[in-house]
Amino acid sequence: MKIVGYQEKYAEKLSEIVVRNLMEVNSKDYPMHAIRRMILNFGPEHIQSFAAKREIFVAAEGDEPIGILTIEPSWNGLKGEYYFLTIFVQPEYHRKGVGRALIAAGEAYVRANGGVKITIPSSITSHAFYHKMGYAYTSEQPDGEGHYIMEKYLGQGSEEEAAR
Repeated sequence: MKIVGYQEKYAEKLSEIVVRNLMEVNSKDYPMHAIRRMILNFGPEHIQSFAAKREIFVAAEGDEPIGILTIEPSWNGLKGEYYFLTIFVQPEYHRKGVGRALIAAGEAYVRANGGVKITIPSSITSHAFYHKMGYAYTSEQPDGEGHYIMEKYLGQGSEEEAAR
């Protein structure tokens, strides 16, 4: 398994990975009407459009995509802050280090670009995984969309350093 950059040829397979996870995994924590609504945002054309505004990391086995992580700069224009979005691993590869490898590659990218803080709007399904990866809860309860907002400050930086 290796982490590679996004290529347009991956869009369909990455869409399938996201949809499979939503249907097979996330559906245990969310009502089916919410899952169907989420699926509408992850067709191949949506994955392709992410590339225009996000950095996309792909976990690949040979030339076959098995996972995705997208990274977007702060929505508030705050320097050094990034969001990790669209983090999914093909179900057969869960618990095999693929998610950890994607997060590590994303964190290295953020550090290399002067980033000090990462925010993940985590699903109910995945929040425990991110917590194990060092991400802290900003609230004990999910938000109105059913996400735990989680944060991690990188390097030696503390929250005070990130605020500078």
